[in-house]
Amino acid sequence: MRGRNHRSNVAARGQQAVRQAVTSSVERPRASWRRSTALTAAVGLLAGFVAVAPSDTQALDLTSPPVAQWVSSLTPTTTGFGPIAPEGIATHGGVVHVADPAGVDRFDAATGSALASFPAPAGVVISDVAVDAAGNVVAVGDIDEGGDPNIWVGRFDAAGTVVWSDSFGNPYNPSAGLGEDTGRAVAIDGSGAIYVSGMLDSTPQFRKAVVRKYDATATPTFAWQNEYLKGDEYLIGSGPVVADMAVASDGVFVVGEVLGPQGLGFAVRASALTGQELASSSSFLASTLSARATGVTATDTAVYVTGGEITRTAAGDGWDARLVRLDPDDLTVVWSELIGTPI
Repeated sequence: MRGRNHRSNVAARGQQAVRQAVTSSVERPRASWRRSTALTAAVGLLAGFVAVAPSDTQALDLTSPPVAQWVSSLTPTTTGFGPIAPEGIATHGGVVHVADPAGVDRFDAATGSALASFPAPAGVVISDVAVDAAGNVVAVGDIDEGGDPNIWVGRFDAAGTVVWSDSFGNPYNPSAGLGEDTGRAVAIDGSGAIYVSGMLDSTPQFRKAVVRKYDATATPTFAWQNEYLKGDEYLIGSGPVVADMAVASDGVFVVGEVLGPQGLGFAVRASALTGQELASSSSFLASTLSARATGVTATDTAVYVTGGEITRTAAGDGWDARLVRLDPDDLTVVWSELIGTPI
């Protein structure tokens, strides 16, 4: 599973060329550029960099990532388990916000110049970031609360001070392998409601995906929490690993990988009003060997998922990156395309 210790498995491997912003690793692929209405931003997960393309239309070319307008290096956060590279990214008001594990790094979208960063509170490792219509920055990650790893979410003011936060998870019982809970993704809907997703260790054997919603109030208030999927109770360490989340009028969409004898990419659709699961799928990626969904964005009429899958050839196994459009109602495949050149 990817808890605080497991994130460090991604080591810093030197500066990558910007044309590799859509990254495929033989171990684990992760599409690392995301589209926005104003620009296309990329965050490099291995080397630690952020880049912006000059035109959003370039993202429509699935054979290669956009040509960068600027690149700004990031210094990976280092722990006793090695470097931890940044993962989440959001844009608002001409500012690019990057979820560095040590805080939220901010860059001028036009020039790439570094702006004042928002440091994470003590004991917090940040995984993802979102910005609401008013410009409020919300981050999610993990917090060590007296040796108990829990999911953490917090809102920063314009000066980078945490003005609201919350944490939740199962009680930690290391002797039983229970309670290493991990925050992975955050999204904000049009009303300003906040959605947090991650994993809860539910028994000593397996984990579940979790989504919690906070209503849009001056101080966000708990609305609901629900759990989805679960591992094989006879296979230690099995279960979902959440990668990303998106919110649209049709609901909340969570994607990732279900670990087990065979890795499967998954997508879950839940009601934004109640959290009830409405649909799920683990067959939209083509590989029968192993697959992983890594990113998602949603509109009122479509859900787009990036991911990777193992392809077996005479020369050996390799990861291919893929972009899939799903129907937002039942998560059936509308179309599916390879991204870039297969490995």
